[in-house]
Amino acid sequence: MSPTAHDDSASRPPVQSAGLIVSSLVGTLVASYLGFVSLSHRGLPLGCGPAGGCAEVLSSRWSAVGPVPVGVLAIPVYLLLLVAGLRYSNRLAPWVRGAAALLVFAAIWFIGLQFVWLRAICPWCMFEHCVGLLSAGLAWRLTQSTAVVPTTQPIVGAAGALLVLAVIQAVMPASDTTQRLAADDRSAGVDAANQVSLLQGSLQLDPRDEPQFGSVAAPRTLYLMFDYCCPHCRRTHEYLQAMLAEQPDAFNVVCLPMPRAAGCNPAISETEPRFQYACELAELALAVWQADGTKFSEFDRWLFETTAPRDPDAARAQALRLVSEHQLAASLADGTGAAKIRRNVDAFNASQAEYLPVLLAPGMAPIVGRPESRESLFEMLQRDFLH
Repeated sequence: MSPTAHDDSASRPPVQSAGLIVSSLVGTLVASYLGFVSLSHRGLPLGCGPAGGCAEVLSSRWSAVGPVPVGVLAIPVYLLLLVAGLRYSNRLAPWVRGAAALLVFAAIWFIGLQFVWLRAICPWCMFEHCVGLLSAGLAWRLTQSTAVVPTTQPIVGAAGALLVLAVIQAVMPASDTTQRLAADDRSAGVDAANQVSLLQGSLQLDPRDEPQFGSVAAPRTLYLMFDYCCPHCRRTHEYLQAMLAEQPDAFNVVCLPMPRAAGCNPAISETEPRFQYACELAELALAVWQADGTKFSEFDRWLFETTAPRDPDAARAQALRLVSEHQLAASLADGTGAAKIRRNVDAFNASQAEYLPVLLAPGMAPIVGRPESRESLFEMLQRDFLH
């Protein structure tokens, strides 16, 4: 009788088994940690700053299925491989191969999303996917050392499961990842010199000296802190533009660029690829406003029109269609825009905000992060700002 054909508790190579035990245990711990961070709403994983890729990736629609973080969904997969490493049997082989294939497909999918779609990298997520690929390779080798098991069915099943997951994430409404900070005192909002105090006093400004869109005669002013390279900022900008199209006299929006790039933000140690031109785009926008305030709104909309951030050369060409080369050069040279960026960056870094965008107004608890939808944002503003 052949032991590999009939013995259910087939022998396993000790090195492969030990490696699978270690890698699957590490994968379980990392997935559990990321799931805990997401579910407990206790900020970001260790080592991740508010302006890094972790915040961008872990607050995206692809980070969860409804209220369940994708890291939590990975835990049973790693536990299955852990059991296989501890006590492997031929009976487990199809399940082990399916789990291995699922980890490979998931790594390809989620790494691709970070590089291609989000253009932001979460180091913790990348580490987990690397552990997943290692676990998958060790698990697959483990099944090859025993009886012949089907290959096609586990792979097809894993591909189908991931496809269903991706479709669910694509069609489900994005979860609301907004954070609410302590409200600024309404009485400290505007003083006799028209100075506005926001973010518990860390941001002081005169709205008349800032770029804005909407009606300047509107009875209320909303302050938007954002980055032109941030996809969540782009979506929030769209929501605000749509609301103003329906209620043009309800409020106006003061724009406060806050780039997430090391070139103008000391809190950023390494700039994510998506944000490599954040400083340049913010400076160009402020230069257009300084050269001709009536052209700012058009340029601001243009910068946010595309899913991917605008190239600075294209942005400069667009700016020169709106203002003269002399005006643009003079505005860039005098340092006003750079000073405003430093002020905005310092205020954000001194605050408890963890994400962009940030919506501010005297007397309103700041809204931090991406609202779930235009309706969700309108509901918050109607309750806390427009009442």
